[in-house]
Amino acid sequence: MTALLAAAPVQVSVEMPPEAFPWIDVVTVAAALFAIVLSAVALRQASTLTRRSTLSDLHARLMSEDAAEGRRLIYESGRRGDDVTAIGGSCDIKRDWDRINYAITLWNTLAQFADHGMVERRKAKILWGDTVAEAWPSLLPFIEYRRQRRPDKWSSLIRFAKENGVQVPALLDPGPRPSSVWTRLLSRRQTSR
Repeated sequence: MTALLAAAPVQVSVEMPPEAFPWIDVVTVAAALFAIVLSAVALRQASTLTRRSTLSDLHARLMSEDAAEGRRLIYESGRRGDDVTAIGGSCDIKRDWDRINYAITLWNTLAQFADHGMVERRKAKILWGDTVAEAWPSLLPFIEYRRQRRPDKWSSLIRFAKENGVQVPALLDPGPRPSSVWTRLLSRRQTSR
């Protein structure tokens, strides 16, 4: 009997017409749409977490000892009315200038990250907007001095200060914030029609 079973292979062929299971197409499409939605949600959540982490890291740098010392020097310089063009000379002045530059550059980095959506602008304003606005009178001589050589220097910081209620001199006003990639793409698409 085992020889009989081994010798005669049985082929069972059941052909069902595609109309017999129309719900399979619906389930496949629904599963694909669910996967797309789930991927979009995961991407948005990852983007939010990355922006939070970036802001947290930048905030830690802004709170570092060197940055705090730079801010203190900015405030003191403004209070004394120091001439920022008299930088050369002693090592102490040069070291002070480096700390001031570091603090201003960190603020500008925060503003640039906010301009380009790498950190949430609202949270950046909550954390540092008042501090930048408060430091503005002391910051202004440094910014004016640096912009004599490079007119575009610290544009994001100037814009950030302006958004936080600071009156920016017309010569320093960098203009509107750069648009996002999506805004630029949409405007190109609309102008090409």
